[in-house]
Amino acid sequence: MTAASTRARGQARTNPPLAVGGIEPERWRTITRRVRRAIRHLALGTCAVLCQAPGAEVIPWLYEAEVPIASQSEADRQHAASVALAQVLTRVTGMANVPLTNHIAAALAAPEHYALSYRFSILEPLPVPIPPDLGDLAEAAGPERDADRLRLAVRFDAEAVRGLVRDAQLPIWAADRPVILVWLAVRERGPGLIVAADAAGDWRRALLAGARRRGLNILLPLMDMTDADLPAAAVWGRFWAAMEAASGRYRPDLLLAGRAAPSRDGWTADWALRSLRRFEPGGVEVDGRGPLPGASARGGDEAVVVDVAAGADVAGDADVVDRAVGTDVAERRLELAGESRQTVLRVSEGRLGGRFHHQATSPEEIAHLTVDALADALAARFAVRGGADRAFRATVRGAQTLRGYAALLEHLGTREYIDGVDVIAATPKTLEIRLRTRSSFTQLHELLKQDDKLACERNSEGMDITWLGSK
Repeated sequence: MTAASTRARGQARTNPPLAVGGIEPERWRTITRRVRRAIRHLALGTCAVLCQAPGAEVIPWLYEAEVPIASQSEADRQHAASVALAQVLTRVTGMANVPLTNHIAAALAAPEHYALSYRFSILEPLPVPIPPDLGDLAEAAGPERDADRLRLAVRFDAEAVRGLVRDAQLPIWAADRPVILVWLAVRERGPGLIVAADAAGDWRRALLAGARRRGLNILLPLMDMTDADLPAAAVWGRFWAAMEAASGRYRPDLLLAGRAAPSRDGWTADWALRSLRRFEPGGVEVDGRGPLPGASARGGDEAVVVDVAAGADVAGDADVVDRAVGTDVAERRLELAGESRQTVLRVSEGRLGGRFHHQATSPEEIAHLTVDALADALAARFAVRGGADRAFRATVRGAQTLRGYAALLEHLGTREYIDGVDVIAATPKTLEIRLRTRSSFTQLHELLKQDDKLACERNSEGMDITWLGSK
C-alpha cells in the first residue's frame, strides 16, 4: 500500500463527509430517523382510524342558527336572536317543544347574554318554516315568505347554553350524535329513484333542512357509480343485506330506509330505522345506581333476559332493573325462579330501531314529520334527563404526560352529559377520577363509548377509560 493511499484513507476517516443541504451529517441522520418514525406512526394511526368501529360525530353547528330578519334594527335583531336561541335549545334538549319555564323565558327575553357573534347575510329562503313552537314566539315570527332574504346568523356560547339547560332542569343531548344514512326510494312512476346527496328535488332539501332544525347527523348517498349497484327496488323492498353492504363506505351508525309514493291526498311514506351497532352483552344496572354484582344479561335485538343472583341488593321487585346492556326498557316482568330473580326485558322499537308511517300533502311535510319522529326517538335514548347528580368512578389510561392529562380533563369537561370531573388519585400510568353526571351508569357508559377520543369498558368498580387523544 502506498503512502498516498494511506494518507487518503486517513483523511477519509478524519475528515467529515459533506453536509447535506447545509445540515451536518449527524443531524441529518437524526432528522431522517425521526421522519421515518413519524411516517410509520402515521401509517399505524391511519389504519387505526380506518379500522375503528363506527362512532358518533360531533355536530359543529349545533350552537349556531340562521333565521330570517325583517331589518337590521336593534329590535328586529333582538327578536331574531330569540328565535335563533329557541332553535338551538330544541337541538340541545332534543325536545321539539321546549317548555317555556322561567329560566327559558328569561333567556329568550335577553338572548344577547348567550350570543358570541352576529352576522347578517342575504340568502335564498330555507325550504321549511323556522324553529320550534315556543309559546307566542314562533307565532310572532310567522311563516317564512319568499321576500325574507335578509338573514341573521347567531353563534351562541355552548357553555352558557348548557348552563341554561341545566338550570331549567331540561334534558341535554350531547353534540356527539349518531350518523344516520338515509336510503329513500321515491316511486312516482316506473321503478322509482333513490334520493341522492346532490338531488335537486324537494325531498333532499326538506330532509336536510329538518336535520338542521333538530340537530341530526343525516347523510344521503352519493349515488355515483359505486352506489349504482344498489337498485331502488332493493330499498323499496327493504333488502337490508344489500343496503348494509352499500352503506359501508359511509360508516353510519344507523340506517333509515324509506319508500315514498303519491297518494290520493298527497304523499305517503313508510320508514324503517335499523342500527348497525349490535347488542353487546354487558352488566345490569339497578335503579340507576350502577352495575349490579352477580347479574348478567343475554339476548338479542328483540328481548334481553337478565338473571339476578340470590341475595342481590335491589330496590324492590317492581324496579329491579333500570337498564340492561345499554337498551331502554319498554316492558318489565319480574319472575321468581327458586332463589334467583329473572327479569325479561323487551326492547322498545321506538329507540334505535322502529318504523314510522306518515301521510301528508307534500314531501316537505312528510320530511318534517319523519325527522321529528327520528329525533324524538334518538333523544329519548341519548339525552340526559334532568335530576340529581350521580357520581361514577373511572380509571383512565393513555394520558402519559401532564399535557396529556390536561387535554383529557379538558375534553371530559366539554362533554354535555358530564357536570364535573374530580381527580381522586394519579400515578405515572393511570388516573383515578370521579365523573359527576345526571345520567345513569349505563347511559354514561354508552355516551363515552361513542366518543372517538375515548375507549371505554366496564369493570367491577366502574369503568376503564383509555385516552386516545394527545398524549
